[in-house]
Amino acid sequence: MNWIHPEALQTAVQQSDLNHVLLAGGRFRGRLYNSIDRDIRLAWGHYNLPLVGEGPLAADRPTACLMLAGQAEPIFNGELMNRDRLLLFGEGTELCTVLPPGCSWITFQLSQEELAGLGMASVGRGFSHLPLPEATADQLRSRLLGGLESVESTDTPPLQTSASLWDIQDLLLSTFANSQTGKLPPPRLSPGPRRRSDRNVAQNMAEYMRSHIGDADLRIIDICQRLGYSIKTAERSFLKTYAMPPKTYLTLVRLSELKRKIMAGETEERTLSELYLDCGLAHFGRVSTQYKTLFGERPSDTSKMLQLHA
Repeated sequence: MNWIHPEALQTAVQQSDLNHVLLAGGRFRGRLYNSIDRDIRLAWGHYNLPLVGEGPLAADRPTACLMLAGQAEPIFNGELMNRDRLLLFGEGTELCTVLPPGCSWITFQLSQEELAGLGMASVGRGFSHLPLPEATADQLRSRLLGGLESVESTDTPPLQTSASLWDIQDLLLSTFANSQTGKLPPPRLSPGPRRRSDRNVAQNMAEYMRSHIGDADLRIIDICQRLGYSIKTAERSFLKTYAMPPKTYLTLVRLSELKRKIMAGETEERTLSELYLDCGLAHFGRVSTQYKTLFGERPSDTSKMLQLHA
């Protein structure tokens, strides 16, 4: 399935509820796929632009994730992560990731009972990660990308598609089993006082921004005062967690919410100016330029395109 806007990615990982914010200008292009077979949930995607994804993952089973490609290293829950790691999230664990441009990823989900039945150690609560076998990491990513390309192709016969999915499942399960050394490392619920504090501060501030998005007078210093953080702590925490300053994040959240409202058809009953104010975008002269820089078109273009396809 092909998506042309990041708002469609809310359930990118099955049974999850994620927020997404674009981090660069241009038209977003992404592909997202989901599959359930033999009680294994697979999800994978490819994105051309960098973005933030955050929110709770599946509450009924753990999630394992592999980064397959990207023009830079991603950040997961405040940690810069190379692609030679298998990322593990317990049931309902909060995800906060900054994905690089040109990224490809895959996740798979099995219940704790299914993992135990396969002779694998259960995934604990919170976030942890395991090293992939060094000699096979590049080969593994290549095989997975090749298998996914076959599944995604419209020219692939259905039986061959099913066979490719089974091969991918077997490869992921084998990788997971071989990455364990008797038992998993302790979950990184508190990977260190500063790192834990940085992520908590940044996510608390981000949540405050989203809940007060209509306040055009909202300033970073106001948020810091209301939540009891210093400006220095806020700046450091956002750079570590989101790889950007808090003011930039707030602007991106406002613009993303504006596009979500337009795509939801709210311009049929309200003016663009009213939607700008709803999103705290009081400087009307800047909005069109900022929006076009981020999404590759003006707000009015998005609205007109939606009406043409209605």
